[in-house]
Amino acid sequence: MASFLKECLSRRVPQYVGAYLLVVWGVVQFVSFIEERYRLSGPLVEMVAGLLLLLLPTIVILAWSQGRPGKDPWSVRHLVSVLVNVGLAGLVLFALFRGEEIGAVTRTVEVVDENGQRIERSVPKAQSIQRIAIVPYQVLPANELEPWVGWAAADLLVMDLYQSLFVEIRQPIFLTDLYREDHFAVGRAIPRARLLQLAEDQHCDWLATGTVERTASGYRFVTELISPKTGATVSTIEASGPDLYGPTDETTPQLLRGIGVPDWAIDEMVDLPSRETHTDDEAALRRYFLGTLRFAIDRDYPSAAQELDAAVERDPTFALANVLRFTVHAFLQNVDISYEALQAAVDHEYRLPERVQFSLRTSQYLNLERDAERGLAVAEMWSELYPNDLDALRVLSQLHSLRGERDKLVHDYERMLEVDPGNADALG
Repeated sequence: MASFLKECLSRRVPQYVGAYLLVVWGVVQFVSFIEERYRLSGPLVEMVAGLLLLLLPTIVILAWSQGRPGKDPWSVRHLVSVLVNVGLAGLVLFALFRGEEIGAVTRTVEVVDENGQRIERSVPKAQSIQRIAIVPYQVLPANELEPWVGWAAADLLVMDLYQSLFVEIRQPIFLTDLYREDHFAVGRAIPRARLLQLAEDQHCDWLATGTVERTASGYRFVTELISPKTGATVSTIEASGPDLYGPTDETTPQLLRGIGVPDWAIDEMVDLPSRETHTDDEAALRRYFLGTLRFAIDRDYPSAAQELDAAVERDPTFALANVLRFTVHAFLQNVDISYEALQAAVDHEYRLPERVQFSLRTSQYLNLERDAERGLAVAEMWSELYPNDLDALRVLSQLHSLRGERDKLVHDYERMLEVDPGNADALG
């Protein structure tokens, strides 16, 4: 062994290998910079790093055969070994990264708004958009904290995540089967096996849930990011604050990084604080979420309307409450109140994430202004800027159906099935 080590040193193998590893590190850093600078998607860094490390045996062979001072002859054995290493490296890379694409994360689209103005925007490609289900949190301690707080923790996170172009979200209001059919209680823990089944049914890339705890100084969120493929917790995010808003705003960027959204996309996104997208009035926030639960879980529309009316009475600028209030009073056939709520939401749409504004403006043109063309224009713009948003595609398909535009309707269904292969609306 001592003689072998001495021979390695005389042939300068450690020096060459060390220098090569430094080169590998430098190349990987450079490729990482290029990936970030030109906003590329795909496993470019992993491919380059993998290739260079797989070629390490070639460096060892070259150092062994040519590393001693002076001129050493090449042997057939060394040349064959190098060729075999290169060939095996290529086969391993092909096996590991087969089907992977490397290209720009975003694409440029040109849309026409409802006023006929052309707008050019950079949006993520469909394959760069991550789909995540946000499940209501467990409240701790259960006998001291109202169940609506667990729902609120998840829903606040949804509204914050809505501001990113890189996520498509299954929000709590679409997961009500957990409570109405499976009879789980809001604010209580749901078995992981059921959560994984839900994520599979919803074709989600990620699942997030957690706990919310009342502390002496406010609230503490513990959010688990779960991979539906393995069922494992990928990361745990802890955040605290004097109210429900602070932990939400602290959790969002960490969660986005956890699901693979690029740092530059997080830095550049419009990120309104949660307080601004909701309300400064804590009592109004409580009445809003109580109304949400009465509507979504209990299907008690009169009680839901009462809670939501109380919320906007306390804060007339609470746009989200008026959006839901519009829907609830429509169910109750209170047309005048429903339209009044819609108009109030429109008046304060600046408090809403962009994609919620698109939904609101579509309703505005269809219900208040009776302008189907402008409503359709907004829905089309919504679906182009958020190509994986099932809500946008669902609204667009409904409008094309009402207009009898069969070819466009079929195209809408095809897009819905691309995003969600088991989508009941498209399959029906």
